Amino acid sequence: MTGPFQLIGKIRKSHGLKGELRIFIEEEYLDDIIKAKLLFLGSPENNIPYFISSIRSAPNLLIKLEEVDSKEQADALGKAGILLPEADLTLIEIAPVSEDPVDQLIGYKLFDRERLIAEIIRIDSYPQQKMIVCHVDGKEKLIPLHEELIVSIEHEGQKLIMNIPDGLLDLQ
Repeated sequence: MTGPFQLIGKIRKSHGLKGELRIFIEEEYLDDIIKAKLLFLGSPENNIPYFISSIRSAPNLLIKLEEVDSKEQADALGKAGILLPEADLTLIEIAPVSEDPVDQLIGYKLFDRERLIAEIIRIDSYPQQKMIVCHVDGKEKLIPLHEELIVSIEHEGQKLIMNIPDGLLDLQ
């Protein structure tokens, strides 16, 4: 495959003993990497092709490349850049954060079931997920904004009711 390449992420580290890799992919390229059969490791000027055996999320992206079958082989790849040919990329226009519907939750009261936790001061976007930011006991806390944790959103009363996993607020 020839043509210009786009750097879309990087290897973070090996995972397990069978050659899986924990990777970081820029948010706008997540669909592209999931659809890809082939990726390139290295830099846009100097890269090596690899066929993808599997890709999964647990909770970070884990990828298995053909012919990388051991921890040692995975470790040898280091923290290489992950590239795809520009021709294979889907052009997606990322909406500015201010137009994101979850931004309407800023200022809402966050509840863990029936217990008031705090007011939501902002929503931060991370590659794998959005996080609610609030202050609890003078400390900034991050809570995953995941649909499985949301019990209900009451726009009229400006309440976000969640089922926050036990101990999560104690972590930070």
